[in-house]
Formats: sequence, C-alpha cells, structure tokens
Amino acid sequence: MATSDLNGFRPSWIEIDLAAIRSNIHEIRRYVGSDTAVMAVVKANAYGHGLVSVAQESVKAGAAMLGVAIVNEAITLRQSGVESPVLVLGCVLPEEAARIVSHDISQVVSSLEIIQALSKEAEKQGKRVKVHVKVDTGMGRVGVPFQEAASFIQQAIRSPNVELEGVMTHFSSADESGDLEYTHRQLDRFATVIRDLEIRGVAIKYKHAANSAGLLFLPESHLDLVRPGLLIYGISPTPQQFKIPLRPVLSLYSRIIQMKNVEPSESIGYGRTYKTKRRSLLGVVPLGYGDGFSRKHSNKGRIIVNGEFALIIGNVSMDQFVVDLTDVTTVDLGAEVVLIGKQGGREINAWDLAKDMESIPYEVLATLGHRIPRHFSK
Repeated sequence: MATSDLNGFRPSWIEIDLAAIRSNIHEIRRYVGSDTAVMAVVKANAYGHGLVSVAQESVKAGAAMLGVAIVNEAITLRQSGVESPVLVLGCVLPEEAARIVSHDISQVVSSLEIIQALSKEAEKQGKRVKVHVKVDTGMGRVGVPFQEAASFIQQAIRSPNVELEGVMTHFSSADESGDLEYTHRQLDRFATVIRDLEIRGVAIKYKHAANSAGLLFLPESHLDLVRPGLLIYGISPTPQQFKIPLRPVLSLYSRIIQMKNVEPSESIGYGRTYKTKRRSLLGVVPLGYGDGFSRKHSNKGRIIVNGEFALIIGNVSMDQFVVDLTDVTTVDLGAEVVLIGKQGGREINAWDLAKDMESIPYEVLATLGHRIPRHFSK
C-alpha cells in the first residue's frame, strides 16, 4: 500500500515508480533491437509523470535522445543538468533561435524561415545547430509536403552552421484500431523521400517515424530511431494487451476527508445531478478538475477503497468530489483511496478513466495538475 507524506501537502498524491520507467525502456530497446535508437518522449511534464526525474531515468536506461514539445521544456532539462541530446518536436518562431542555439538543443524544422534564423544565430554564437526536418506524409499538420521534401532538405543543408541530424514523419492512425493501410501509405511516402535524398547524396543520421503505436504494430517503421511516449509510462496506445511486458509507472491516490449519512432523495453536488435513492453513507475525496481529474467522471467514475469499488456521485467540483460508500465494508475517516492503480485485487487504469472521459490515456495523464505532489520511488 502506498503512503503519503502529509507534512505540508494535501491528502492527494501521485506515486511515480522510476524503476518501472527504466524497465519499460529496457523492454522497448530489446523489442526494437540494437540497430534502432530510442527517443524517450517526455513532453507535457513527461505525460504528467515529472519531466526532470523521468528524463534522467530514461537516459540511465539507455535512451539516446529526449523529445519535448516546446523550447522551455528543453531548457528546463538543460538547467537541471541533463546533457543528453534533446529534440524540440514542436514548431518554433524565429525569435526563439537564440535560446535553442545557446542551450545546444536540436530542433524540428519545416520552414526556411526558422532554418535561416537558426543558421544566423549559430553563426553569431560560433556554434552548429542540429535540425530534424519534418515531412508531412499525411498527418496534415506540421511538416514539409512529402512531394517537396527532398528539394527542401537539399536547400536547407546549404545553410551555414546547420547540421541535418534527422528526417522524420508522424503517423496519424498507426494503432490496431486505426487505419493501417493509410499508415503503410505514409511510410511508403516517407521511404520515397529517403530514397530521393540518398540518390542526391544527402547523409542522414536518424530517419524516424514510429510513435508508440508504430513501434508496436509496424516493425518496418522502426528505422534508425523510435519515439515512444505512452509506452514508456507502461500504457498501451490501444486497450489491447501489450506485445511487450511493460509496467504502469503512475498511481494516483487520495483519502476520505469527510463522511456522513444522508437520507433518501437528498441532492448531491453542483447542479443537483444526483439524488440519493436510499439512506447512504457518503465520503468526500479532495481532488477535482482543478487537479486535472475531469468533470466527465461525474456520476459514472469510480474509486477503490478498502479493496472495493465505490461510485462517484454528483458533479466533480474543482477541488473535491463525493463517493457513495454505502456498500463498502468498514470505511474509516482518512481511508486511502485509489483513482489510478491497484488495491486489494482491484485495479483502475488510465484507459478506464479515458473511457469515462470519452478520451484517451494521453489526456488523462497529461492533465494531472502540478498541485498534486509527486512522490518518486527508485
């Protein structure tokens, strides 16, 4: 059973198992083989798990590179002493070039404007800046259109002080329930770009396409580098079983902070969306949508307490919600409850919460707020 240090903290907390991070990366590396490097994607506060700690453990486990979404995340890693290669996966504006160069950050690019700004700043600082050109093979979001990519890249590498470290693309629907035929088409388009570059004599250290879903379901997409995100945290991008043995990293806990008996037909919470159907024992849990625990769990989510499930009743508030404890055996004030994790043979995982939210585990994890303390175990 997990325990919380309540000195100065709310009685809600997150447990992060760093040994599981290391184990998961070892399993991913074993699955993709020694010819393929692993980038640990740690954007969005490492999917809610803690940016710096997860990045450090990922590097210890053999991640060749770290992936973030914005420049501030990369700089946080540098200021925390992380010296490993860091790639900013998101678009940036030219005015961010100075910070990228000064902190030795690699940058995804898909426009000549940012390449020119990086080149100018690198020359000014007496450095070289590494870039990864993103090719749009069908995601329809960021990237150079695949029909123009080879010519664009050949032009880009002429820029002074700019080093082409990688060429990449991103799949839109690579999971088993997605459109694998379309994903194969994306991969074929990317392969055409790579062949065209090779004919032109362009050397590329990293060719990469596979996110977590691509890594699992399209082994031919592994190439030189894979970019697992959700898999690092022990969660599959689909509800199906893993193809590789992974361990969930994050557990979310709280405590019952108030208990009371109420009569039938009493309304519960904002909007009076729930009325008791019998004399009921209710408990209050100090967590809410202000912490990233979605309002969509109202009247359908559940927790585990004393090894038994208890339903969330009424609307989830910003800082707390109510559960029906009537059928739970012997609950005491202060009892530990599980919102993500295991207790007494019962389990709630990120996919369970995602179903309540009509969403995906990425949102469940990434929205967990900073005011929930993280406790890290080695």
